[in-house]
Order: sequence, then C-alpha cells, then structure tokens
Amino acid sequence: MQETLPAPGQRKSKWTIIHMWQTYNKGFLVSIGLQYFNTGMTALTILTTQKLVLEYYRVPPAEATSILAFPLLAWAPKILYALFINQFPICGSRAKSYLILCGVVQMVATLILAMVPFGDPWAVAGILFVFNLAIAFGTIVTDGLMVE
Repeated sequence: MQETLPAPGQRKSKWTIIHMWQTYNKGFLVSIGLQYFNTGMTALTILTTQKLVLEYYRVPPAEATSILAFPLLAWAPKILYALFINQFPICGSRAKSYLILCGVVQMVATLILAMVPFGDPWAVAGILFVFNLAIAFGTIVTDGLMVE
C-alpha cells in the first residue's frame, strides 16, 4: 500500500513552532529568539560602520578593510569562550549571569558609540570589538542552553 503525502496546509510535523511553543519553556524560547535576533542585528553594525569609515572619516579602502575586519575578530575564538564560561561561573551560575553581563556590556558599548564623538576610526573599531565580543559570548551561552 502506497502512502500519500498530506496536503501542505495539513502537514503534521513535530518541529512546528506551535509544537515547540507547547513543548518547551516559553521563557526559554523567547530568550533564545531574542538572542539570535540580537546576533542578526550585528549585520546592521557592519553596514553602518562601513558607511561611517568610508564616508565620514574618509579612510582609504585598504585601511578601511582593516578597520572593518578588526571588530569581527571577536568571533574567532568562540570555543575558548565556551571553555571560559564553563570554568568560571559568576555567582554560581554559568548561563544567566553571563547573559546579563553580556547584555550590559553590549548596551554600554552601544551608548558609548551613540553619545561619544570619536575622532579616530580605530577607536570606533575598538568599541565595536567589545560590542561583538559581548554578542559572541551571549551566543555561546545561548547555544549552551540549547544543548542542555
């Protein structure tokens, strides 16, 4: 006997969003969704930094490439961040305290970028490095929560 596939609107899958919402902790799902939304927002910082460096600071393209690449180096040693988080819990917690700390660091870095006028594009790149470092740490924490 040959099985027929269900109609597209009536397809039953165990990985639908509704099933996930019913199965898992809602706070957990919301926090993961917000963290990955936050991670995706780094694309906006890359685009705005590119415009800032090239048009506002008028940096030559060769140096601009270095300035734009520097903040992204924070993503390179992600495995080391995971080892660090597992070895050094803050206040007895590995996940919650690091997520809060990363959020605060990211917020402070964003406020500094918004409020302080920088004369040097490398200073902007340094603050963006800290910003990306906080996001990378937060992503590692969120990935660790998903695995547990």
